[in-house]
Amino acid sequence: RQTVYDPTADGIDGSITLSACGLADEVGATAIVTPTLSGRTARIAARYRPWARVVAVAPTDAVLQRLALVWGITPVRMTPVPA
Repeated sequence: RQTVYDPTADGIDGSITLSACGLADEVGATAIVTPTLSGRTARIAARYRPWARVVAVAPTDAVLQRLALVWGITPVRMTPVPA
């Protein structure tokens, strides 16, 4: 039996990410760039297995290391912007 992922389980984040993945496939994008502080949005995007690469831009080593273990995500360091 196959389990179908329900985007509403992740609230608005899941719905927006599903739309972004669908749009990326539709226009033939080669990457989906996801700025993230915790990695959550990038993990949700990777869950849909889009054809486009998911690039997660994060500011901390801890988040980058966790994202390096997720299928389909390319973690990239972001330099913090001074307030």
